[in-house]
Amino acid sequence: MKPRHRFLDQIIINMKINFGFLIATAYIVFVGGMITFAVIAGNQKNDLVTVNYYDEAVAYQDKIEAVKNARETGSKLRVSFNITDHSVRILKADSTKSITGELYFYRPDNAGSDFHLPFTVNSGEEILQLKHKMSYGLWKAKAQWTENSLQCISESKIFVQ
Repeated sequence: MKPRHRFLDQIIINMKINFGFLIATAYIVFVGGMITFAVIAGNQKNDLVTVNYYDEAVAYQDKIEAVKNARETGSKLRVSFNITDHSVRILKADSTKSITGELYFYRPDNAGSDFHLPFTVNSGEEILQLKHKMSYGLWKAKAQWTENSLQCISESKIFVQ
């Protein structure tokens, strides 16, 4: 028979934890985690990208017609960004007519960065110098103009590196 160590037996007896205490501790940790999650989720910024999001959703058919008009008139615009001189280049396929419109820049993850510029393309291309720096990431550019009394829209994606 092995001799028993009374000192170790006494420590093991004192370390026993009640089963109810374990359940209460687990519940308190769970509730604390849920409260922390709710506070962090509540502090997240969740922009709808535009202020009039629902009004624009209703008017989406007008946008479809404007894109169709741009295709039918054959005056699709291509928008590109030059990071070295911080400028936007607008290329027009049909250079016979001049067009005037507005160029909208949308940042999908931050509505506060959105801005728009008026433009006029007289020849085949126009270069616009930007007043403020575009932050890195994905931008959506939407050119909107009127040609032959038809509303036209051309959209493109720009990735600033």
